[in-house]
Amino acid sequence: MNNALKGILILFAITFLWGTSFPVIKIVVYDQSPFIYTGFRALFSSTVLVPILIFDFAKNGLDKNSIKAGILTGIMYSLGIFFQGWGTQYTSASNSAFLTSTSVIIVIVIETLLKKKFSKEVAMAGLGAVIGVYLLTDTSGDLTTGDLLVLVSALFWSLQILFISYLKFDNYNQFVSVMLLFPLVFLLSLLRKDYSASLALSSVIWLAYLGIVVGVLSSYGQVVGQRKVSASISAIIYQMEPLFAYILSYLFLGESYSLKKGLGAIIIFMSCLYASYYKVKKENQV
Repeated sequence: MNNALKGILILFAITFLWGTSFPVIKIVVYDQSPFIYTGFRALFSSTVLVPILIFDFAKNGLDKNSIKAGILTGIMYSLGIFFQGWGTQYTSASNSAFLTSTSVIIVIVIETLLKKKFSKEVAMAGLGAVIGVYLLTDTSGDLTTGDLLVLVSALFWSLQILFISYLKFDNYNQFVSVMLLFPLVFLLSLLRKDYSASLALSSVIWLAYLGIVVGVLSSYGQVVGQRKVSASISAIIYQMEPLFAYILSYLFLGESYSLKKGLGAIIIFMSCLYASYYKVKKENQV
């Protein structure tokens, strides 16, 4: 098996894992607060990341730039997880997946505005996303509370992507570990005297899956996979995430779309795919 094929298979695998996270999140936040969900997800990530971090410190010393970048990016990552989990309590896992995917377009719009090089391609992708989001709304055309919260999370996911691209860091282990561990701050909610929380065994298992498999394993798999294939192929594969989420949500949660919402999902998918192609094309021209 050549390197390119290995890379494609790895990226498909982690994209599938990302897709599985949406129905799992829906299950977990059904009877848990977004604070508990966010904090305990990071707690399970820590079982893998803390040993990695300690070993890296011992071998390479402290990289201040990587730690600082990890904290700043971790803030965006934490808020993305928190608002996504909170929003998924009040909307379907499928809606959450497609609305989260709009972060791709938000990134491109923000970069375009910062560089003051707006284009018709960006406008078309943005308009498509707006139309798709509208069609995903309820019958009255209003966004539900859950939809709005997930869109807020998409903004934070987009900022996380931008921080990863533009912040300076040299030590990947330290950067990723600090970023994925930062959501532990949400466990401070347990210090409230009036706060009580209990976790069922099923919730513990799912949170461990989200923290270790979807969080840690996918992050490292993404790096390995992207080193073996082009950015354009990676961008196409990543757009499969909401489709995987929809299929799994249909199979395991019984979620389905009306014709109107299905059309909205397709438009969002095509807009994100178009935006990804445009971004890669522009980068290759530089």
